[in-house]
Amino acid sequence: MTTHVHLVGSMNLPSADMAMTMASSQLGDALLRLPDGEPGPRRGWVFYQRPMFTHHQLLTPDLSTGGTPDVMSRRRVKEGVAAEDIEFPELGYAREASTSYRWFEQAKADGRVREDVRFQVSLPTPWGICMAALYPDAMEMVEPAYEAAMLREVEAITAAIPHDQLAMQWDVCLEMLLYDGRAFPFEWDDAAFRDRFARITAAIPADVHMGMHLCYGDYDGKHTVEPIDGTKLTEMANLVTEATTHPLRWLHMPVPIERDDDAYFAPFDELALNGETEVFLGLVHHADGVEGAQRRMAAALPHVPAFGVATECGIGRVHDTAEIETIFDIHAALTS
Repeated sequence: MTTHVHLVGSMNLPSADMAMTMASSQLGDALLRLPDGEPGPRRGWVFYQRPMFTHHQLLTPDLSTGGTPDVMSRRRVKEGVAAEDIEFPELGYAREASTSYRWFEQAKADGRVREDVRFQVSLPTPWGICMAALYPDAMEMVEPAYEAAMLREVEAITAAIPHDQLAMQWDVCLEMLLYDGRAFPFEWDDAAFRDRFARITAAIPADVHMGMHLCYGDYDGKHTVEPIDGTKLTEMANLVTEATTHPLRWLHMPVPIERDDDAYFAPFDELALNGETEVFLGLVHHADGVEGAQRRMAAALPHVPAFGVATECGIGRVHDTAEIETIFDIHAALTS
């Protein structure tokens, strides 16, 4: 039924070395990929990139409503600036990945990480980062430049890390919320998002394992909106699968803690994934442990006969190391 664990990315531990050592030691053979835990400023997910926008000389906060803009203020393009003028520098993801990979290599050499495990790099989608940092009317001018910068990061990551050691994940959150239709008052453009997914997945070489994390947000451990059921997740999973020529090795989808009912999982009957795509259900919750996860697993099985387990988002909003250890223990118990 389930033998594998997927770690979405963030672990909220002090260092990459600690995160990889703890996860590998507690989860053992259940892990196929190992992220570095996204320590330090990356713990804030898309907010790691906010300085790229707040310090950009061609972008400006909206001062029309008064007050003092801060680092969290969204930006617009300054008057008179053309789209071709906008460029972004190195974003930092490749630099961080290269540093953490050195720890990963050493952990393998020391026997702390199994030899067949791949190093996992999780990246927010360019559109998601831009949507969080910009006013919607700035997206058309700024997004292409930022996407180009992100794809340069992908190129640098895949140049620095051996492909047979690498797995890359795109975090699909704000797109998921927009597609759901209840979080943002904007229209979904099916063709435009298919093109976006095609571009960002094509940038990852075919011999690098690739996956997707579909997300409903995770602010202080709570979704931005709770999925009504698995319908929108299924439709997004199918759209992403159709859009990419690089088959997904894994697909992660959240399961809210209170959903152990058949109605939530029934839409997963319509999943149309590639044969090599392993589904991971984010049904592990610290609050109700192994027993709660087993209830959700039992409800999922009639609709997803084979799946791995995960938390519903990263563990970056958990602030206690002992709680993280307990979350790992729950995963281990479910896959033992």
